[in-house]
Formats: sequence, C-alpha cells, structure tokens
Amino acid sequence: MKNLGHYNDYHISSGGGLVHDVPKICRDMGKIVPTPFAIYSLPHDVAEEERGLARQPISTASLSFEQNRLKVLTALQGIAACVFDRYQLPKFGGIDVGSGATGAMVHQFLEPSIHASSWSEMDVNPSAVAENIRRHPNAKVFAGSYLNLGQVRELPEHVDIITGLSSLDATQFIPQALSEIREKLRVGGFLLHIQDVRPGLGTPVRELEHMGLSAPFRAYVAQSNVGIQEPLAYETPEGLLSVGELFRRNLGRLIERQHGMRLLVNDWISARRLANPSLGGSAYYMNMHLRGIPHLVDEVSVVVTLAQRQA
Repeated sequence: MKNLGHYNDYHISSGGGLVHDVPKICRDMGKIVPTPFAIYSLPHDVAEEERGLARQPISTASLSFEQNRLKVLTALQGIAACVFDRYQLPKFGGIDVGSGATGAMVHQFLEPSIHASSWSEMDVNPSAVAENIRRHPNAKVFAGSYLNLGQVRELPEHVDIITGLSSLDATQFIPQALSEIREKLRVGGFLLHIQDVRPGLGTPVRELEHMGLSAPFRAYVAQSNVGIQEPLAYETPEGLLSVGELFRRNLGRLIERQHGMRLLVNDWISARRLANPSLGGSAYYMNMHLRGIPHLVDEVSVVVTLAQRQA
C-alpha cells in the first residue's frame, strides 16, 4: 500500500488493503453463494440503452445507495480531497456526468474540494434530473447522455474537468462515452471517475471475455439492497476477482486504447482508521457496509480512475 496522506481523520492509501479480501470474507461468512451466471440480453445500440436508462425508476436504488454512502461520507470526501490535492485538479466549471437523483458526486463527495455552484450536472433519466433539481434548486442540472455530450446545448463548449460517480459502469458503450468526454475536454483537461457501487452487469462480463472466459461464468451472487440477485465476484484463473476489480481493469484498458487520452490513475484508493475494538472492523465496499469483520480497522475503498486529454 502507498500512503497518500491524512484527510478527515483517515489515512488515505492506494492499492492493497482489505478490499482484496472482501469477496473471500463474504464467501466465508455465507453472504455470497456460487451459481452459474450469464447475460443473454444487452442493448444492441446506444438508442436502445438510453431509452432503457431513461425509464428506470430512481427511488429504490438511489435512496439505498445514498443511505450507505452517508454512513462513510467523511471517508469518501477525504479520498476525493486527496485526489484533488495530489493532482491539482481544477475546482471551477466542471461537468458531472450521470449525476443521478442525488447529485452525490458534486453535492456530497466533492463539495468540500470544489466550487460546486460552478459545476454543471447531467443525467439521461428525466426523473433523476427532476429529483436532483428539487434537492438542489440553485444547481445547473440538465437532461442528457454522456454518449451524446455534444447534443446537450446547455453545457459549456469545452471544460477542464469532467467527473462521474459510478457512472461509466452503466453503459455497454464505454469507448463511445470516452470519445465524447475527450471531445468535451480541453487539451490538458481531466476525467475523474470514482466507482463506489457494484458496476452494471455488462462491464465485468466484458472483462471476463477479454480474459478468454465464456458464459456461463462461475459467479458468487449476493442479494442486493434493492432485491436483485447479482454477482459480487467471479472465479477466474487468477482466483476470485470482484466485480469492482473487473470494472477497474476494463475501464483502464479502454482509456489506454482511447486516442488522445493518458491514464494517470486506475487503482483502489482506501481510507482507513482504527476501529472500536468492541465492535470489530468494518468495510465499505461497492456500497456494502460490512460490520464485525475480523480486522481492527474501518476501511472505505473505491476505484479511482483519472485520465488526462493529451491531444
């Protein structure tokens, strides 16, 4: 683990940590069970995907994510502040893509680090946009897709930073999203993506296929907070790999393939502090809050991906 600093009473570090033990801990605790898994229906094109995302109900998932995030908000803010300080990221005039119903990236994660009122936010789901505006009536929130950024007329022509909180995992067309983001960034501008919830089903599967595996995959399935059976980890030739790790690898590889983009960071970033010995340790991992695990630390781990436009 590499020490990155001390923020909000947490030690911030990259790599390593409890995060790589979580799938095994969950398996040993009986929280996840093995089952064959395959996806037989994915969007055929961008238009089909956007129609599906625009129709999704927002209440159950958004409120569940928010409740768990708020339990560890100071740790999440510390991770964001560390990244902003370490890479001297722009604090004015950014765009947040896939901002969701809560606007959590701008109004929770980043608010201590940026001038939030200067940020523009957007989401493809009209209901999510309406709820974000209701919560933050003075914010600049617009309807639109990161797969068609140029069509969102309310956005600035070019910006120095684009952010996303668990946003790019929702699309089956990450290369197109990266191309749109690159075009919207000025040369030298940054893409900062933080993944703190279990990614959409498609991204881990694409990475498994890149590894030469084929469906049905051997998955370890958890019951999600919104009542959906979904994999937490997969068996691979490397052993048990979490869906978060598979997403990290997939996004990093696609950024490296994107013309004009340079990958600066693609790693697990953790916030750690000593736990109360009477309670045992806890872990926030992919929007799960596990308590009583056999470690005397409280640890919050997210995937941080940072890229810069070079040309």
